[in-house]
Amino acid sequence: MVHALPRNAAKHQRSSDTYPHISPGQWTPTRAPDPYSDVMSSLAEWNIPRLNGTSAPLTLSPSETAIFVGANGTGKSALSHWLRKHVPHGASIVHIRAHRKLWLTSPGPDTTPSNYATYSSILAQEDLKPASRHKDARADQRSAGILFRLLSAENERNFRVSRLATGDSLPEELEPSPLDRITDLLQAAGLGLTFHVGKSMSFEVERQGHRYPIDQMSDGEKAAFLLATEVLLADANSVIILDEPERHLHRSISGRLIIQIVAERPDCAFVAFTHDLDLTDRLRHKSTSTTVVRSVKWNGPNPLGWDLEELPPQA
Repeated sequence: MVHALPRNAAKHQRSSDTYPHISPGQWTPTRAPDPYSDVMSSLAEWNIPRLNGTSAPLTLSPSETAIFVGANGTGKSALSHWLRKHVPHGASIVHIRAHRKLWLTSPGPDTTPSNYATYSSILAQEDLKPASRHKDARADQRSAGILFRLLSAENERNFRVSRLATGDSLPEELEPSPLDRITDLLQAAGLGLTFHVGKSMSFEVERQGHRYPIDQMSDGEKAAFLLATEVLLADANSVIILDEPERHLHRSISGRLIIQIVAERPDCAFVAFTHDLDLTDRLRHKSTSTTVVRSVKWNGPNPLGWDLEELPPQA
């Protein structure tokens, strides 16, 4: 399968060579450097409890993807929450939940730096509670935090570029902005959207010559925008858990978009939970493992184990 590259990608894929002043943990201006080497350490390891008393090991390294597929009600979201709750020591986990909010209260980050720091700490605690598996009590703060981080990343990139310009040391190809990367991803998937920073530090989208605030996008456009943004803003070498990433996306674009998003972060590992067989088939060509989730056993609000069947590798 051929993956479309961002604009000018051939010239700035090796961002660590072009922009050596950017350290790990900062906004990565382009695709991360190729993580492969003779020895590649894992990012996270789990032992998932099975119904028969054994456990199913799950080990993920950079550029690897594990797929869990099953019908509604078989315990996929419960398993994604279990992985988030049982974070291995030192692992960076990003959990994009199935019941994520798709509406935006404003086109800009409706928060302050101090409020963002407070909400981030509260959300980290809330996400570990059993109830967070099926409801999000702080959805407004979560979406505001995504926009706050995006605007911060955009500003950081612009500051780095302005410093290079002041020192008369601009490279041949400028570091693409976060909004440029999001635009490239969505356009490669078939969404003709271009994103901008508008007035009053808000975000705007342009489609067919018409420019308007991002909170006026359709549900599908918002879903694609927020999904791409969360993945691109993830810390380097994270494990990104995607629970029903195809939600609210038309099937004509969902597979292409998710493939593009996964390919954009080769420094990360992905765990995808879905009941979309077409998406499963697309991802299996790139996945490390594919597991069918058949059922889950509960003890009150807590899962005890799952009936899992790992499928053989696809040729």
